[in-house]
Amino acid sequence: MRAAIATTDRQGTAHIVSLEQVKGATGTAGTTTISLVGDVRFVGPEANYTTAVSSPGHQAVPVRSVVIGSDLYLDGGGATEPQWQHVRLRTDFAVFGFVTTKQLLAISSSAIEVGRTTLAGRSVTEFTVHDPGGPISVNSTGLKVTMDPFDLHLWVDGGGRMVQLAADQTAVRGSPRYVATSSTTVKLSDFGLPVTVMAPSPVASGAPSGSVSPN
Repeated sequence: MRAAIATTDRQGTAHIVSLEQVKGATGTAGTTTISLVGDVRFVGPEANYTTAVSSPGHQAVPVRSVVIGSDLYLDGGGATEPQWQHVRLRTDFAVFGFVTTKQLLAISSSAIEVGRTTLAGRSVTEFTVHDPGGPISVNSTGLKVTMDPFDLHLWVDGGGRMVQLAADQTAVRGSPRYVATSSTTVKLSDFGLPVTVMAPSPVASGAPSGSVSPN
């Protein structure tokens, strides 16, 4: 797995598409769907992307974001023009969607080859690696939760690049009781293409201060 991470990083950039379905996090009986589409530069990291969150009875509202290192800019969605706000990230930005490079490298168990399959017309090899879980910070509130152990699935193409990641995860907090299950799939493509990331301007006055966690 370390070889696939290094090879992917060496591509410099990639297009990312993520789809996450969460149950239990919003206090409703339904499922919250979180989509993310954008481009990432692995060094920095830097990224431009748009997220949309939808749940039963609530229509998805796209939110544009820019990441430059530990700086996160969010477009508040002005009616006629962008309303950018700036906050600092508490943890590394998750360049692989729901998991950071540091988290991947921290997994000590060996990847197990599942077999070959086809994704988007390309032959790829699927691997699984067991993550023991543990305490992490999640969401914009920096909520501390414990992740149950889970299996991470990786698909690697003929060039040794990770082109898809997926996992089913459960997050638990003791008091007050909080349990959320999520199913996430992340796809990477268009490696090495030019990606321009610039800090937006102007940033709205009265922007929230403090720190957030991106994942």
